[in-house]
Amino acid sequence: MKLAYLTLFLLSGAAAFAQETRTFTLKPIEIAPGPRYFYGGRRLIGSMEALQVPFLELNDEQVLRTYRTANGLRIGSRVVSVVPLAYLLFRGRNVTFRREDYWTVFWATVAVSVGLDIGRNFTVRKAIRLYNERLPAEAYGRGSLGLSVQPTPVGTVAPALNLALKF
Repeated sequence: MKLAYLTLFLLSGAAAFAQETRTFTLKPIEIAPGPRYFYGGRRLIGSMEALQVPFLELNDEQVLRTYRTANGLRIGSRVVSVVPLAYLLFRGRNVTFRREDYWTVFWATVAVSVGLDIGRNFTVRKAIRLYNERLPAEAYGRGSLGLSVQPTPVGTVAPALNLALKF
């Protein structure tokens, strides 16, 4: 019985320290050429899934709605890509197979899928722009104002007033 009480006491004490609250500031998301995104200087792998975490942390309805739209376009693109296979599997038995019909369906599917992917990329970029606009000012770091002395090409120095912002 003593062993049971001791075990219960130790486990309850360990559980008290198991959960702690962490606070962190959200960082802006950088857009690189192509569908590559960086958060805090690190590239996001699996961009659509990785973007969900900062968007949910910001908890802005318009950003989340735009993200859900982009996710729907991604799912639509994947569903459309199955159409040529469905055409082959579900065409009637007594219908003669014509290659022209298949290739028409195939290329139309490719065009629709590419169009949905382009629309998804535009929508994701819109969600990122909205996210970056709605971040609190603390996320961008503090600016600094200072006086500096910089060398000139002639060999003298020139005083300057500088304003630096961290991104």
